[in-house]
Amino acid sequence: MSMPISACKPLMLPTPVTRIPEVAIISPFDPKMTPRHDLENTIKGLLERAERQLLAIHSAEDALPVVFKLRQLLRGLDYSTHRRSIAIFASEQLGKICYMDTEVEQRLVVDEPFRIRDLATAKKKEKEYLVMTLDRHQSRTFLGRDRQLRLIKSNTPQSISSNRFANQMDLGLGSVLKVYPLPVFVTGPDAVLDFFGRITQHKEHIADFIANNSPGLTEHQLLEMLTPHLASWEHLRQRTILQQMEKALTAGKLVCGLDNVKRTASSKNNRLLVIPADGRPGSDAFCRAGTIDEIAEKVLAGGGSIETVDSRLLEGFDNIAIIRYC
Repeated sequence: MSMPISACKPLMLPTPVTRIPEVAIISPFDPKMTPRHDLENTIKGLLERAERQLLAIHSAEDALPVVFKLRQLLRGLDYSTHRRSIAIFASEQLGKICYMDTEVEQRLVVDEPFRIRDLATAKKKEKEYLVMTLDRHQSRTFLGRDRQLRLIKSNTPQSISSNRFANQMDLGLGSVLKVYPLPVFVTGPDAVLDFFGRITQHKEHIADFIANNSPGLTEHQLLEMLTPHLASWEHLRQRTILQQMEKALTAGKLVCGLDNVKRTASSKNNRLLVIPADGRPGSDAFCRAGTIDEIAEKVLAGGGSIETVDSRLLEGFDNIAIIRYC
């Protein structure tokens, strides 16, 4: 009995798809605050990890050109920079270093899609915020990091009206925001919050007003009060960015739309590039995958930073925007 012709065909297994060797290194890099010896040791450790992973995946013939490219890039690092982090992209054909002013979490990406725009996802995941407590007799400002608070400013009015005191506190908040441009929770009695909400010049940074009639709350009590607000941190982050965009639009400091943003990208006055939190366009997207990555690279080079928000929030801003300093 003869077998069906189809049964005589050899089994054809699909050819495995392999990526070419590619490495992205993202790391804190702050020569102003960290001894050079410590930075060099950190970079050396990252290089060794990258080499091991590349040689475990690829042949030496394929991996070594990328290893040599990485070594060359790392030898050329600028230890006089005033930036706080770096991103290094390396393949056999490409070598690029981005110096950034944002704090990042250390990350090593080998043979995975990673674009310059994705550096927005490498920012520290730590929840950072400010808490300002107000009453008629005192104000305190705390720097919050996750579940820890540190008092950074305290004021007591000296024989002035409560309204004038609130205005002084708003000026003080502006000074703090220049150092810590973070979302702000403001807490105090209803009447004080109502007046402060009407006079503050920093509404775009206010995450929420929290009514509280008990003056002198301890740090533990403040954290307990903040718990439900911190639980929805991603929503709060995006809302604060949207508030900043709306204020910048009113002040004539917002650039919207791909063509306009592209023309503005090289300016040194760009504070923040806001892009949609889209998916990856393909499995081979490394370093650059289009115009947005070119724009992001220029904004980072000029000292700006990148944030992502849900694409629906950007529909009214032509899907991409830059907040400028002036």
